[in-house]
Amino acid sequence: MNIEDYFVLGYIAKTIGLKGEIGVKIQKGEPIPTSVLILKINNQLQSFPIIKTTPRSNGITAIQLKDVKTIEQAEGLIGTEVYHPFDKSLPETTGTDFYTAQVKGYTLHDSVYGELGSIEDVLQFPQQRIFQVKKGFKEILIPAVADFIIKIDHTNRAVFVKTPEGLVDLYLGTNSQEEE
Repeated sequence: MNIEDYFVLGYIAKTIGLKGEIGVKIQKGEPIPTSVLILKINNQLQSFPIIKTTPRSNGITAIQLKDVKTIEQAEGLIGTEVYHPFDKSLPETTGTDFYTAQVKGYTLHDSVYGELGSIEDVLQFPQQRIFQVKKGFKEILIPAVADFIIKIDHTNRAVFVKTPEGLVDLYLGTNSQEEE
């Protein structure tokens, strides 16, 4: 497995119980693996068949792996990154829903300013995700929330947003309002 063909989905946060079950923290908005868990161990990706998954509280998904049967084996995996392939089709998103890896590289368009630039990353915070966009030498951070997203055009690799008045001005050092 070539690591460049995968993106980080989350990490193993803890053990659950005594029989090797693990608690996986998946980044908000990303798919939960159901058949195979891909882990980065010793700088190499390895596949582990999944026996069962159970959503839990605080964004943790309990996962029982076929080859992890003891708490000691599970403890050795804590902190390990979980990956997902770029090329495998993810469950289809609708409306303003998206996967983080899906929109990286898309062009972000604002209803007032037009094209702002390419989405360099989608930052993960407990409250929400944030589009990180570069426009020239400036960085623009736009909350990636349904209230701001007008539409996502996967065919043309573009995200259209309507940002609150003054938000983009903060980053670009401009004032869209006319002086009185």
